[in-house]
Amino acid sequence: MLNHRITHSPLPKLLDLIRILFDYGVQDSNLLHLWKGSYDFSFWFFRSAWSLYVIAIWRKQLSKREKLTFWVPDYFCNESLFLLRKLNVRFFFYPVDENGCPSTTKISEIALEDKPDIFLLVHYFGQPAASEEAVAICKASGAWLVEDAAHVLRPIPGVGQCGDCVIYSPHKHIAIPDGALMLIRKEGPAGLEEGAVKILDGIVANLKREHNKFSLHSIIWLLKRILQKFGIRNKNIFLSFSRDALPAETFTFPFEMSFLAKRLMKYEQMRINEIEKCREEFTKNWKSVIENMSASAEGSLVPANFSRYLAGFSFSDKASAEKVYTDLNRSGLPALTWPDLSPEVTCDPENFKLACHLRLTRLYLPIHRDVNFRSIGASLKKIRKTILARWEIKRIESQEIWESYWLNCPNKNLTQTWEYGSSKADAESWNVVRFLVLEDGVPTALFQVLVKKIPVFGIGVARINRGPLMLRGEGNFKNRLALNALMVMTRESFRRRWWMLQVAPELPPDNEIETQLYQMGFRKRLNYPADSAILSLTDDEDKLLMKLDGKWRNCLRKGQKLQVKIHTDIGANRHLDLLLQLYKEQQMSKGFDGMSEQMLIALVNNQSTSFRFNLFLASDSEIISATSILGALVTLQFGNTSEYLIGITNEKGRIAQANSVLLWDAIIHAKQNGSIRFDLGGLAENTPKGIANFKRGLNAESYHLTGEWRKWF
Repeated sequence: MLNHRITHSPLPKLLDLIRILFDYGVQDSNLLHLWKGSYDFSFWFFRSAWSLYVIAIWRKQLSKREKLTFWVPDYFCNESLFLLRKLNVRFFFYPVDENGCPSTTKISEIALEDKPDIFLLVHYFGQPAASEEAVAICKASGAWLVEDAAHVLRPIPGVGQCGDCVIYSPHKHIAIPDGALMLIRKEGPAGLEEGAVKILDGIVANLKREHNKFSLHSIIWLLKRILQKFGIRNKNIFLSFSRDALPAETFTFPFEMSFLAKRLMKYEQMRINEIEKCREEFTKNWKSVIENMSASAEGSLVPANFSRYLAGFSFSDKASAEKVYTDLNRSGLPALTWPDLSPEVTCDPENFKLACHLRLTRLYLPIHRDVNFRSIGASLKKIRKTILARWEIKRIESQEIWESYWLNCPNKNLTQTWEYGSSKADAESWNVVRFLVLEDGVPTALFQVLVKKIPVFGIGVARINRGPLMLRGEGNFKNRLALNALMVMTRESFRRRWWMLQVAPELPPDNEIETQLYQMGFRKRLNYPADSAILSLTDDEDKLLMKLDGKWRNCLRKGQKLQVKIHTDIGANRHLDLLLQLYKEQQMSKGFDGMSEQMLIALVNNQSTSFRFNLFLASDSEIISATSILGALVTLQFGNTSEYLIGITNEKGRIAQANSVLLWDAIIHAKQNGSIRFDLGGLAENTPKGIANFKRGLNAESYHLTGEWRKWF
């Protein structure tokens, strides 16, 4: 079956495969220009495991010791050690920190009693490891320092500059079947001399004769890559996330780098800049994929900027990492685990706690040049289906059940209250449908949807204003829970034959969020988002007053000195008619639509214990009359939040600063009645300048929303 699934390794160029047919020889010296000036002697092998093996034999011969102590980081791949295990070598697995650097607080003390003969320092994923402590230990104990730069294609600052030996693995980075490079430096801690290198030459020559066996490895590799180039690939069978290390006897491969690898490397080296340039971009692309696939499993990039080998992601626990690993592979994306820890480490999780934790909480993705993100779309659709399979949606019929969840929402807004929905139904004939969204059975989000059916056709249009309300905190998930909940709601809309869904989501204006909305099929409408600001009411009254803008505070004090009287009508039971009259006059004089009279009446009629309509009237006397009235203000209190809905002042009221006194009184009333948040009810780009300046004087914390989006089914 033809497919274009991403491969774990880069594929050779067809032109290169044609070129090597006419290229009969490549000198080893012609392959070394990438490492020019960083070494004194060089040797090519099939794999880096041979480099470690050769170094150990060389060290034994020079020291005339029967047994060597080889210091290896505990977070290291067991496969690379299998040849060393055939020698009389004692491993000491030293601890590393989360960045792969030696844990200096421990190893210096240990080195005083358990001196190494060889110290292996690993530059994980191309990030230079701190080498000062390792160099000091090697100088004090007479050990050789070996830099493992297998995750780096060529020398960079901090890599290949301190070791006696430096090992590279070009086959991990470019399209060649094999190839490992060992460099010898005279300037390392041991000060290796040319005489010692002559002994090394003899060791390598003997091993070449001993292991000079014909191998089909490179031919098999070539045939596989040709088939992959033409889209013929095996089914993606992925390994268990927490599998144990493979036994050493399962590995077998030649000693020398193959002729095929040398010929291909000649041409691959010409593209090194292109290869390195794409890695940063691909790392960012994978980061976006991980961030948008599972809100319950936050993955942070390791290293924090970008890798020179694989894009690594760290998760908080094994379950989260395994979940994403499985989802990726089932969707055809080649996620990997690394490394296969040595049995000495896995059998002693108490002493190697961090290494075991890193192994079980990290996964890796390829960033080679053949990672084509244009072709990932199909896999991403599979991922979304996998994610949605864990989500379900249930309709909520009763106010009691709705409020049992709604009260647990940390951030509430007016338009997603039960009472607001009921008011829209009474005043404007909307059908109201309410939903609970769950992930893996855990309540996650609430939606209140307004629907109007189109007669005869049996289809409807639906609107969600500032949903969903989240029952679970997003943490650092960057709104992925909300986006996944919206994806589930979109699926439900299609199932219910709503031919259009319009959403003004409770989400900030963010490129990644808007990209996700576009991928769901939504298109942004050209209108102003319902931005506003929240005033925290957790401080005492004096502190709230001092946080006000000085000019705003002066206006308030002026109104108070003029003895503006505030009359509070909780529930608008006494003065609703007066409010409606004042509001209608303001609508006519200022030429705006605002909220309809029917909607205001419906809000009053739909009050409950958790939803109150508060009317504040300002006058210049103790009695409210047509001549004494200065203004009116309405707030709605729902749960722990109050929202400023309507503000009205006449000419006398403006002179007396009644608007400031009214709003301040409403704020204090909200605080005294259990509100901890006061929403200013709109502070957007289209808010009239005078009103905007008035609201900004409260110094509330602004919030911004992504605006309205529409999807047609």
